[in-house]
Amino acid sequence: MKLKNIIALPFLVPVMLHAQGAVKINSGTYIFSGGNAIIVLQDINLSNDGTINQLTGNSSFKFTGIQNNTISGLSAPLFDILEMAKTGSAKISLQRGINIGSTLKFTSGLLDLNNNILILSSNGVVSGETETSWLTGATGGYIQIVSTLNAPSAANPGNLGAVITSTQNLGSTIIKRGHVSQTDLAIPGFSINRYYDISPATNTNLNATLRINYFDAELNGKTEAGLSMWKSTDKINWAYAGFSNRNAATNFVETNTIASFSRCTLSDKIATGIFDLPSGRNSLHIWPNPYTEWIIIEIESTKPAKASLKVYDILGKLVYAQPLLIILGKNKFPVRLATFAQGLYQVKITDGEGSVAVIPIVKQ
Repeated sequence: MKLKNIIALPFLVPVMLHAQGAVKINSGTYIFSGGNAIIVLQDINLSNDGTINQLTGNSSFKFTGIQNNTISGLSAPLFDILEMAKTGSAKISLQRGINIGSTLKFTSGLLDLNNNILILSSNGVVSGETETSWLTGATGGYIQIVSTLNAPSAANPGNLGAVITSTQNLGSTIIKRGHVSQTDLAIPGFSINRYYDISPATNTNLNATLRINYFDAELNGKTEAGLSMWKSTDKINWAYAGFSNRNAATNFVETNTIASFSRCTLSDKIATGIFDLPSGRNSLHIWPNPYTEWIIIEIESTKPAKASLKVYDILGKLVYAQPLLIILGKNKFPVRLATFAQGLYQVKITDGEGSVAVIPIVKQ
């Protein structure tokens, strides 16, 4: 019988490794660490062809030092806690995908995805990110978590910075965060250096609010005071989702008009349609909401346009439609929806250039 190498780190015994080059975990070698064991790699690369499995209780790999280093190898390590404690702007670059069971902890330095995938467990979190120490990935890759979201209220799975509120049960939801600036109609540099792919099991009539957090270091030359949210289903053509709240001091943009999720990012691009104003004010308002008989749709537009109004019930069935003729400036359209049953509806307005706005309304 062939014996396999097993390295077991004792309870509450930190281990400091100092060496030139790399720590190599050979095929057939197992590293298990439990308790509060710490493996510290100072200016050392980690190459794993064996098995690193720390998911046994509050143990960590800690990368320190002034040099850039890598995590590589044939096998994906499973870290319980992975701590970034590099000096200044020194970084760890992934050369393969990794898994984290508990915490990706930032003390100092950067972790570069380098076109690889980092999987958080459903209970995993990212902690300690700052303007000088954070997860990045300009060449691609993403961090992912799968979380069950049932009528979430300001839920921020994994502390990835996508904050979700919805009256609906989204079910099992895949959230991916990447850091490549998005492309709009073959024009690169359209967005900040952050995006999210959000894929819930239930993805219609969500009546959701999404807040995207970001760092100033991710602005990619965009004007912070002009940031709005944009959505895309094909990652090329983008629809303006606007904003209901934003704050350049605390670095977030929020919109409360999410009927379904897809890829989302932030940009200071001015929409070519009727739903964006140079001042950044909201251009669309519907009131009263809730309503009993009539709603008033107010649109302030920078251009004349032809648009369509459609109203959908909670099952996604079209229950009302009419054309809208938009003039330059302020527009007001009274719409009688008195015959509708009590409940939640979605008002969708689309102009001829593809700009879309969706606002939930409630019939009393």
